[in-house]
Amino acid sequence: MPPPPRLWQLALEAAVRALPTSGAGELALWLLLHDSRGDRSDPCGCPLARFLSRYLGEAVVVSVSQVSIKAWRQGVGPGRFRASVDTPAVVSQFVRGFDAGRWPELDDAPRAAVL
Repeated sequence: MPPPPRLWQLALEAAVRALPTSGAGELALWLLLHDSRGDRSDPCGCPLARFLSRYLGEAVVVSVSQVSIKAWRQGVGPGRFRASVDTPAVVSQFVRGFDAGRWPELDDAPRAAVL
């Protein structure tokens, strides 16, 4: 039987509390070290959303914005849940910077060939 929804909320809160807090650059490096890359301006496909989705488990969708971090599993029955936390300031700074083009090493988009 899957965990109750309250445990998913606690798991999301714990995962967000474990993120680096000293700055957006440190968070970017941490994500790179965890081999988490993603797409710009994609709340469900950014490096942090992909990392948290892997951390929380298969079939969990995570959305990261400057305001909130949400996780959910769709479907019917006892495996379905929704969890949400406020986005910490360092994560908001990372989202703004990543979407603006900083940290290209985290970009999952195809890179142009250098001639």
